[in-house]
Amino acid sequence: MKRVFYLFLVVAFASVSFTACKKYEDGPALSLRSKAERVANEWQLQKVTNNEVDVTDTYEDDFLWTFTKDGDYIKFENAVSENGTWEFNEEKTELILQEENSPEPRFYGILMLKEKEMTIQETVNTSTTTFYLVAKE
Repeated sequence: MKRVFYLFLVVAFASVSFTACKKYEDGPALSLRSKAERVANEWQLQKVTNNEVDVTDTYEDDFLWTFTKDGDYIKFENAVSENGTWEFNEEKTELILQEENSPEPRFYGILMLKEKEMTIQETVNTSTTTFYLVAKE
């Protein structure tokens, strides 16, 4: 009986630990790949909302965001590319993008970060844009 009780305690502790350590609102509780490895990918646009209104139709089909493990990124949209560098904030809850020709970085909150799905959110003044991205196949 004592053994069952201790087993129950271990399972309960483990389940609470995994739930409490979840970094992103909609992300996985556990991943074998690092956060940087999950970001480093080619991402296509699946959906975009602005203040919770679907605005996907206002974006071109050629939208592609490529992040490298080395901290570089290329954003391609409307036959125009934007180059720069990316990094996490200290808590790894935001992506900080610094475009080559821009003095100010852009901050994207990470809502979900999986191997093949990423949801990031940018808030400027009262406008919140959420990008639902999927890995390019």
